[in-house]
Amino acid sequence: MIVCKFGGTSLSDAVQIKKVVSIMREDPRRRVMVVSAPGKRHANDTKVTDLLYQMAELAFCRLETDAVFQVFEERLQETIYDLGLDGDLASSLLRTLETRLSRKDLSKEAFFDQIVAFGETCSARIITRYLNVNHLPARFVDPVAGGLLLHRVQGHTVIDDKSYQKLGESLQPKKDGEIIVMPGFYGGDERGHIVTFSRGGSDISGAVAAAAIDAELYEVWSDVDHVYAVHPGLVHHPCPIHEMSYREMRELAYIGFTIVHPEALQPVFDKRIPISVKNTNQPNGAGTNIVHERGPIDHPVTGIAAADHFCAVSMRRVLSNPQVGVLASILNIFADEDISIEHAPTGIDSVSIVIREVNFPPEKEERVVHRLIHELGFSPVVARNLSAVMLVGEGMLDSITVVSRAAEALASQRISVEVMLQDYYEISILFMMSEAERERAVPALYQEFFSTCPD
Repeated sequence: MIVCKFGGTSLSDAVQIKKVVSIMREDPRRRVMVVSAPGKRHANDTKVTDLLYQMAELAFCRLETDAVFQVFEERLQETIYDLGLDGDLASSLLRTLETRLSRKDLSKEAFFDQIVAFGETCSARIITRYLNVNHLPARFVDPVAGGLLLHRVQGHTVIDDKSYQKLGESLQPKKDGEIIVMPGFYGGDERGHIVTFSRGGSDISGAVAAAAIDAELYEVWSDVDHVYAVHPGLVHHPCPIHEMSYREMRELAYIGFTIVHPEALQPVFDKRIPISVKNTNQPNGAGTNIVHERGPIDHPVTGIAAADHFCAVSMRRVLSNPQVGVLASILNIFADEDISIEHAPTGIDSVSIVIREVNFPPEKEERVVHRLIHELGFSPVVARNLSAVMLVGEGMLDSITVVSRAAEALASQRISVEVMLQDYYEISILFMMSEAERERAVPALYQEFFSTCPD
């Protein structure tokens, strides 16, 4: 069987939903679809999930939700009407939302989860009804009742290993030709309360579903023809990537690629299930295949990713390097402040800690710097407004010129690199620089490695 995950733009209105249904009908192996909440219909539109976040915030603060609720209601009714479905479906869904908004027995986190997950539920309910009305057997599977068991650990949503067997049983078709429709983005805890993934988490739900049924293929449907070598917003008309490995996709997603959620690959990685990224609006296109192991690789760099809003805490102390446990002492200070470390390059007398700025507000900076000075004797310097630019490619392992070519490309633009790191497995090279210089760095690196597009 094939598991298909459809993103928000693929489900934004009735026209898009009809395209999705046609895609499911074209291949009888497509038996499970995981759906997102409706996305934007046009540039000035609001995603349904954003409307739900607004309602959740207002309702939790005991403020009036009528205006936002009306926008949601009108959009829901329009989609249902345009699909030719009975208005009772809209009424039923709206009553459910009203009930959730009125709850006063939940913590803020739990209250928000059950509201913001409702967009995916609406998509799945509407599509299931539309399939059945058009004489296609379909069954709605709620991920909470279906067995997707989730836990929150230090602010992150973690999938319980017990999920796979129960969910796999729930997703098995019960009759010939039956299509299973499951909302993405959420599961449930042991008490049956809704727990969500981070934004974009429907990719994770789809990957878990694919692993649970040992799918032959996991298809991710969006509004782009391919994954591209660099984000189209950074370089005009970038080269398409026809094939890439799990490892390459994870590295690129970590820095900024948003086609596939960075946490989504692990379930399919474990089962070696290939992924195909395709365009709902061009379903016959080749797309991008993400595989466990690539074949012969002629091009050293597969993609370039970039992200802003990093900072580096650099510190120096003579003879710090030979001291046993000094790095652990530094990292413990950051851990005490619940700060996730991205990288920690070291020198003979120095250490730099690279973190994301969102995790390092001024009050945490003050406490961390104070402890580094008074407990460990370092003289820390904090550099903010940094960007990370990463070259990724399995082909780097067999090329000895990538670092020198990248350095020359950056030097030609007189770009000052704050930090450079190459991972041990030689699949990625990371450059840290000022955000202003990142705008020149990415096109320079792209021109160096993609003057012509790989076949």
